Amino acid sequence: MSLPDVTQHLNALEPAESAERYNYGHFRPRLVAGEVVKTVAARGIAPGEPAPDFELPMVGGGTWRLARHLNPPILLRFGSFS
Repeated sequence: MSLPDVTQHLNALEPAESAERYNYGHFRPRLVAGEVVKTVAARGIAPGEPAPDFELPMVGGGTWRLARHLNPPILLRFGSFS
């Protein structure tokens, strides 16, 4: 998808929801503390280690596979703030 196509697609989306519609109530300090404990215990993939290959569905159809996008290296960031 070219940049003009992406811009046109984003402009066609519905307006963003108000902040009141998001549910932040389930994010608690104990959950954050649990993630810190897992990080300190070195569970999961260590920083700098290669990620396992995975495939995700794309919004416009098709799939995105990590193994097809290794050169140049990419940064994977997973998480949610809502």
